[in-house]
Amino acid sequence: IDDGDVDDIHRYRGWYSDSPFVIDSKADIKDLTPNRPLIGQEMSTGYPDLDTGLPVLRYTRDLVTPQAWVGQDAYPGRDPAVFLEHNRAVTKRWAEQLRFQRDERTAGFMLFSAECWFAHSYDARRVAPYPVYGAMREAWSPVGLALETARRRFYAGEEIETAAFITNDDEQFRDLRGLTLRAAFVDERTGKEMAAIDDVKVESLPYYATFRQPLRLRAPETKEARPSMSLVLRLTDNKGEVSRTLDRVEVFAKPVPLTVPMVNSSAATLSLGRGLRQFVNEARVFQQITDDLPPNMEASRSVLLIGAGDSLKNLRPGGRVRELVEQGATAILFSPGKSIVDLFPNDLSEVKKVTGEYADYAPSAGTKLTEGLRAMDIKWWGRKDDWRVFVASSAHRLKPNGAARELIRFIPSHSYILAERVPEQYMTVLFEIPVGLGRVWVCDLDLEESVAVDPAARLLMLNLLCAAADPSSTKNLPVVPSHQESLAGRRKPITK
Repeated sequence: IDDGDVDDIHRYRGWYSDSPFVIDSKADIKDLTPNRPLIGQEMSTGYPDLDTGLPVLRYTRDLVTPQAWVGQDAYPGRDPAVFLEHNRAVTKRWAEQLRFQRDERTAGFMLFSAECWFAHSYDARRVAPYPVYGAMREAWSPVGLALETARRRFYAGEEIETAAFITNDDEQFRDLRGLTLRAAFVDERTGKEMAAIDDVKVESLPYYATFRQPLRLRAPETKEARPSMSLVLRLTDNKGEVSRTLDRVEVFAKPVPLTVPMVNSSAATLSLGRGLRQFVNEARVFQQITDDLPPNMEASRSVLLIGAGDSLKNLRPGGRVRELVEQGATAILFSPGKSIVDLFPNDLSEVKKVTGEYADYAPSAGTKLTEGLRAMDIKWWGRKDDWRVFVASSAHRLKPNGAARELIRFIPSHSYILAERVPEQYMTVLFEIPVGLGRVWVCDLDLEESVAVDPAARLLMLNLLCAAADPSSTKNLPVVPSHQESLAGRRKPITK
């Protein structure tokens, strides 16, 4: 069958499906269009409303599509800057990735809808660009620059092994020579350069070629907790600037080791992963950390940390862990999978494997669990030995009338669905099941992979341990406005 010479791929990265922060476009294209060139006439990263900058209401109201990426900040009345920043970041990275991974396979592609890159695009007097416009000007520059690492959070003084991709699509079809590449961290408020690498020489770059230049970056020292910065790549020749691009990053102050424990509680670890166990030991949250379960009399001041490799047999009725929880202990189960569904069938309906890029802490906002967190802190966590950035590999769905309560909400990326399937999209990556005088917390967040890498993951892990040591930390959870209430513009949750 002769079905033509070129494949036209349709993709909605960072909108209906996983974003380029976890998807390798080269592998994606290889699987989709093996040994054939491609074009892309329908490749989108979502639709900011032309008047408000929020997601186009149809998707928020009927499909809960943008809620998978920005949670409650998708609704009317919220600050559009949150969604506009998401749209900027995913669109820029995808455009860059499609370009430096083209490998003689592309025959032209475009991202749409470009009209959504502007506010009031229908009014010549009021038209103004959204942030994505400037990002796309950089991504589509005749000589393209792109940062390899997907991480956007770093520690002060941290050294980052990464690279810059340089693509020569010079409009005069020229080979380029005698180039100099510079990378610098720039304070967003003052425009001051805070740290930079030595200039890197790029002697030759043929037309239409892409060159990967290895870089070793060092994040600047800071006295602030977490200043926002731009990581700027700048390419010059003997005549001046050839190209530049910037990515928004945060630099976190180095954690200060504690000299005394944070709480008057003890922790017991069972089958805990190496990364989490090391963190628990070094964080000095607890008075005592052991591999043995405490006596019953210590239950109320004990936290049980149970790793993914545990069989959970001791959590069954009559088991030792179950007894301690019933008498007041808090047990945190890390990524227990289907085992916890089998143990609590009246409360949980299923578990699914996911590549969760974002989770919404609205169900526990204002509690110890979220202390110090910002709206997008549970998003795109750096990971150990993994170029991708995401926060969870599994998620559970709670039964509507069960005893389990969501603490951190997760909605997977999805496209057009029937109205009756919308409730199925609401899942959770951290939830609580009351058991006797105590509670079981199930954490599907990939803290084992991220706690030693991403500063926001570390902050959440500290909160998790401190909140677990306080039996009353989830006594008064906020009531998140319902979907209909949120559509009507209600913002502040009610505490129950």
